[in-house]
Amino acid sequence: MERTTLTDPGRPLLIRRARLLDPARGRDEVSDILVENGVVAAAGTIGPQPGSCETIEADGLWLMPGLTDMHVHLREPGGGESETIASGLRAAVAGGFTTVAAMPNTLPPADTPGRIRDLVEKGRMAGTARLLPVGCITEGRAGGRIADIEGMAAAG
Repeated sequence: MERTTLTDPGRPLLIRRARLLDPARGRDEVSDILVENGVVAAAGTIGPQPGSCETIEADGLWLMPGLTDMHVHLREPGGGESETIASGLRAAVAGGFTTVAAMPNTLPPADTPGRIRDLVEKGRMAGTARLLPVGCITEGRAGGRIADIEGMAAAG
C-alpha cells in the first residue's frame, strides 16, 4: 500500500474495513475504526460520517496496537555515523513499533542516571517511537562495580 498522509491530523479519521487485531481485548475481526482527537472513539460497523471526516479504505490491511521491541541496538552515543537515536526510532515506527528498549552497549555505555536522562530526552526530541533505555548492570559494562540502578530507574 502507498503511504497515506492525513491532510489534517485534527480532523476525525474513519478507517474502513481493516482487520482489527487487539490481543488485549480478544479481537480479530474486520472492522471500521473511528479516531477523534487522536483517540479511538469507536470500533465496529460505523455508519456514514460527516464530510469533515477523513476516510481511509483499508480492505486487506491490518490494524493493531503499536508493537514493542524489547531488544534493539541503537548506536548513539558513540556510533552516530551508522545510526542515531532519531534514525533508529524512525525505522522502528516504519516497521510498526511504537516503543523500543535500547541496549546499553554504546560508547559511553548507559551506566549513569545522567546518561539515561540524556537518552530519554533524545528519544523525546525525535518525536516518534518511545525510547526505553536499558541501563548497565555494572559501571562501564566492566563486570565490576554495580551501577546506580536505582538512580537510572528514576531517570527513566
